[in-house]
Amino acid sequence: MNLNDLTIATDNLDQPRLLNHWQWLLPAQVEVLLVTKTADCFLLEPETGHILFLDTNDGELEHIASDFDEFRTVLADPEFITDYFSLLLMAPLLETPLPENAVFALATPPVLGGSFETDELTLVDIYQYFDEMGALWQKLSQIELPDDAANEPDAASDSDIDSKKSE
Repeated sequence: MNLNDLTIATDNLDQPRLLNHWQWLLPAQVEVLLVTKTADCFLLEPETGHILFLDTNDGELEHIASDFDEFRTVLADPEFITDYFSLLLMAPLLETPLPENAVFALATPPVLGGSFETDELTLVDIYQYFDEMGALWQKLSQIELPDDAANEPDAASDSDIDSKKSE
């Protein structure tokens, strides 16, 4: 198995169109390096050389590496591959061919009650998915929660969500 088994071709992607609804979260200039089959994205910030990870399910942007050498090192870590490329989620579907500009996405995003289960994955148009998830997370990012909301017993912590993501 190699990265080609876990990613889609990006040569013909319209990058500005793909990232249009994520501009609120992204640096001014980014270039798409890799798009996982589960619609997450590794980005290069050309000005700094930093590699970033856009998690479309969680609406988060994460710094992954300071340069390509560090990125190569990170990509050699099996645990990183398992987590960031959703390997456990994707494993049963690795041999499934994807139409051009399609990715696997959860039918219902986890933030709306969906679960990280392989049988919840469905083929979707990458542009539509990135538009919808970017718009959803932008709206959610504008909601102000009271300070005590994080202390409620039913509130899921980030670590609870992260552990579910990697399952």
